[in-house]
Amino acid sequence: MYVCGGYDTRVKSSELPSHWKDVSILENRANFKPLRDKSRAELVIVPVLKKDAGVFRCRVDFLLSPTKNSNVNLEIVVPPEVPKIQDSTGFELPAHAGPYEEGGNLELTCVVTGGIPTPKITWSSNGKVLPSTMMEYSHEATLSSKLVVRNLSRDHQHSVYTCQASNYYKRNVTANVTIELRHSRSIKS
Repeated sequence: MYVCGGYDTRVKSSELPSHWKDVSILENRANFKPLRDKSRAELVIVPVLKKDAGVFRCRVDFLLSPTKNSNVNLEIVVPPEVPKIQDSTGFELPAHAGPYEEGGNLELTCVVTGGIPTPKITWSSNGKVLPSTMMEYSHEATLSSKLVVRNLSRDHQHSVYTCQASNYYKRNVTANVTIELRHSRSIKS
């Protein structure tokens, strides 16, 4: 809880608003700044940390009117880490992977750590969203999503698969992998 005090702006005064803060909560990262018109003020926190989330109360004491209190709930958005794409054995894939067998299956897992609120994971290829299965791990706020592409064909050669994690409007982190195929040879008689 951070509380700031003020003064009655209807009374001419050259005094600056006073303020109280609990240094054990925000250390010295918070500053109370009255604006030039003296009718408003702002609380500036630099840098904002994940632990700063919570309810902030601003209390203004007037000389000629009752005290006013305002509460603001500060929600902190923490982006997830960049996703890691793994193959079916759990090996982290580089930007290009394969070759995979034509006619076989491709199993990719996107692993995402962190993020507040919990991120949403989507898979896409060439701009088209693909169906996948979400899985959740309990350690270190890790989520994963598994993508299975069955019966790989020549159409899948050089396909780019993108894993995207997002937890806030227009804030996304992505990882891509381009797959290579080993073409089966057809024998003609």
